[in-house]
Amino acid sequence: MLLPVLAALFAALGLEAYGRRGPGSRKWDAIIVAGAAVWPGGVASPALRRRVEYAAKLWFDGVAPLLVLTGGVGRHPPSEARVSGEILLDLGVPQDVIHLEESSTTTDENAAYALLVCRAAGLTEPRVLVVTDAYHAFRCRRVFRRRFANVRAIGVVGALRWRIKGCVRELGAILIYWLQGLL
Repeated sequence: MLLPVLAALFAALGLEAYGRRGPGSRKWDAIIVAGAAVWPGGVASPALRRRVEYAAKLWFDGVAPLLVLTGGVGRHPPSEARVSGEILLDLGVPQDVIHLEESSTTTDENAAYALLVCRAAGLTEPRVLVVTDAYHAFRCRRVFRRRFANVRAIGVVGALRWRIKGCVRELGAILIYWLQGLL
């Protein structure tokens, strides 16, 4: 019983470490923000807010000229992408660099629909930097790599209790995606 628990703990720590890498020195064509929950009243969950604020910082640092926000409507409207866009506007990001993808409900759909948004913005073979939570970056990169030739996923880090819950959930999601052939 102890061996599986230790294996899960080391896997979770590995996911966190993988996701904490920075954007690297290369210039990217777009920063894509993976969606996260919207709470009642259209309030961004802490995870969504962290992701969007980090993406804004990267944009202001000149990492990429375009921001693509993903995520449809979950339990509470409006869409994750729309709430993300409102946060970016409040942070001073100009409307013309913000592109919304408001249909996706999974990481795989985030990637598929974000590619369509990038192409509609004139990027034929976009190099993308995906911002998500650290524990999600490994799966996110693997999934986005199926559609984008040049992709890097990086993550933000939240409170310990959310990270533990997220890592446990993520280990299950990796298994499911692997069994479905999506990794």
